[in-house]
Amino acid sequence: MNDLISFFEYAIRNNNVVEWYKEKGAVFSGDDPIVVARRIFSDFPYDLVDKDNWRRSDYFCSYLLSKSDGYASIVEGTHLFPPG
Repeated sequence: MNDLISFFEYAIRNNNVVEWYKEKGAVFSGDDPIVVARRIFSDFPYDLVDKDNWRRSDYFCSYLLSKSDGYASIVEGTHLFPPG
């Protein structure tokens, strides 16, 4: 999970990902990218994931496949593309 958060921090720093909340639209808090990346994944169900075998965890895969809020990609600098 730390690697995923680091990847999102990198993407935010390079303007490829921005904060996103479905109800409110895009949010640009101005927070440090690592703070934003941690916030995006703050709903990750750590208590449900097998800590010794998390890569094969159904919860981990389901979470990543269904994560549809918290972030959006910037497409060619012209519009936002929310996941899902």
